[in-house]
Amino acid sequence: MKNLYLLFLSLVVIAIPATAQVSPSAQFLRSLRAGEETVLLSQTSRVTNPSLQNAMQKSYHTSWSIVGKELQTAQEQLWKQKSLSLNNSSSASSSGLTDNADLIVQNQLQVIRLKQHLNGILYHWGEALDRAHLLGYTLKTEVNSQGTQAATLSLNGRTVLIQDIPGKETTVSPEEIYTNATTVKALMEAYDHLPEIVSQQNPENIAGWVYLRTNFSNALEEFEAAKEAFTSLQKHHGLFAGVQNYHARHTEKGITIVRNYNYAAANLSLYSAKMLQFISAHKDIFPRAIESYKQIMQLHNENSGTPQHFQQFWSQALIPAI
Repeated sequence: MKNLYLLFLSLVVIAIPATAQVSPSAQFLRSLRAGEETVLLSQTSRVTNPSLQNAMQKSYHTSWSIVGKELQTAQEQLWKQKSLSLNNSSSASSSGLTDNADLIVQNQLQVIRLKQHLNGILYHWGEALDRAHLLGYTLKTEVNSQGTQAATLSLNGRTVLIQDIPGKETTVSPEEIYTNATTVKALMEAYDHLPEIVSQQNPENIAGWVYLRTNFSNALEEFEAAKEAFTSLQKHHGLFAGVQNYHARHTEKGITIVRNYNYAAANLSLYSAKMLQFISAHKDIFPRAIESYKQIMQLHNENSGTPQHFQQFWSQALIPAI
């Protein structure tokens, strides 16, 4: 019975389509810029059953191994086909060249499909690892709604309010979060192609990286689209600009745009925190990364001109843990 259960899980994981790893569509981002879509706060459920955790990890590992070998075989076939085409190009007939070109195209499509499938497996594997607290960090990170438009970010027992209207020290603006996220993005890009990250000896690290990198990139795209919509609410200038801008943000569409802006910032802060924790928990893979991050953020704090509320919260809630 246990073997049948593991086989079932493996078949389910292998069957995950490439579209399971979803990035924001161009249509969604356009609608978000127009205030016609809604950003949802990211919520992650937790898996607490040890038997289920172990079964899922074995299943994902098996699926990753199977599809990885299929991809390697397809890549080798494609390379051989291209080499054969180059060697025979001068002597082969036109019909033979056409047939060979068709095979190359088919092999290329197969490689693309297998890469997408493998990325889908890795993404969902990383998600399962995150749910089970198996990505190497233990700090709880979550976002929640606050009222109709604001959100909260909780880290290490500390909570801060995220909204576009200035408030007390426990309130941070989306722009502060964005400033921090651009530094996290630069850090990720610097380490994205390290061979240690994709070490076949530790596929769990690959899964965690793919999952967190994808979610961070998605959150950043959504925030930039939501920010563009939010900026459109402040487009009026002149004698009555204050009244016009106030009215714009209190229309039905304006309320949605403001909420999207704050919610997207909350999601961005969530995955910024998760990514930094993951990098910190794997200092052998990301040497000196956190030190570089802290130095860059110090320069940002001195020169960006944004308020310091977010960095004060970040320094108290997250920095000691990394």
